[in-house]
Amino acid sequence: MNVFVSDVEHFQSLLAGFESLDNDMNAKDGDACYARTCLSLNGVSFNQYAGNEGFVQTIKEGAVKFYEMIKSWLKSIKEFFFGAAGAKQDQQVAKVVKAANELPAKINKQLSTLTPEEQEKVTAKLKERIAKLDPERVVHTVGLRKMNDDYLVDQNGLMKDIKATAEKIKADFPDFSSDLNKIKTQYEAVGKLVGKKVEADVKDLEQAGVLCYKIADLRSSFKALQAKIVPALDKSNEQTKKFAENKEGNDQDYRYSKKVSNYLANFSSHVANCIKSTNKTIGKMAEIFESVSLAVLSEDMNAFSKIKDSSEKDGFLTSVEAVDKFMTE
Repeated sequence: MNVFVSDVEHFQSLLAGFESLDNDMNAKDGDACYARTCLSLNGVSFNQYAGNEGFVQTIKEGAVKFYEMIKSWLKSIKEFFFGAAGAKQDQQVAKVVKAANELPAKINKQLSTLTPEEQEKVTAKLKERIAKLDPERVVHTVGLRKMNDDYLVDQNGLMKDIKATAEKIKADFPDFSSDLNKIKTQYEAVGKLVGKKVEADVKDLEQAGVLCYKIADLRSSFKALQAKIVPALDKSNEQTKKFAENKEGNDQDYRYSKKVSNYLANFSSHVANCIKSTNKTIGKMAEIFESVSLAVLSEDMNAFSKIKDSSEKDGFLTSVEAVDKFMTE
């Protein structure tokens, strides 16, 4: 079963569906029905099975499909964020941040060459375009807020529970506390991204450049966290497969291992969404920076146009939608 970073919601629904079916093969909730449909399309037949026994224990193919799904997700993560596409994303983000922080000086220099009348007209145009850099309009916060609720705050103590579960089967479970504390500090530096509104203050181009840098820095931390989750998930998936194949083994051990794998897979999916959220934010800011730049600078002086041209030449655009398309073609 193939899953891709370009469709995180599909992967999350399958994870929830597998969990429901593992507890009750006849589960009727939305995620269970969705997973059952996807499994049927991937060659798993439900007609010959009955009863409420655990899904993976009853249908051997189910365990295989779960294993394949996690392997597919890991492959997509590695290619999308850490392979060639990921390297291009990193390059484009670095270029946008650099150009954004160099833009104020370039604009001020160009303004100094204009007459007072010209300056007044251009300044009004700049003010209008800079206003579009309002964080409430450009910061894509959906993935970031979910990360805060489920992992930074850990409102339900779920991570502690998973770590205790991993210890029961002597499974390795990394300590993510330092990574999450760093991200929490960065959230605060960017502004109250996890509230109802983004309260980072941007009044001019200098502050917009700083915000762009901080978003890029947050993106780097999410990538580092993802790099830590991936090998842990890979190892847990292999262990879960071994427990499922061991017919004489302890069924509870399988369930413990599956619980750890499912948690890490969900964790990875939410971190992927956060990276995509930061990509979207930087992409949106780049579009506005280009508009601001063109209000004063000539086309050949506009660094953002050059970044865009380079992106299109490489088959990669700053916007995450274009990256998703690039990865699935």
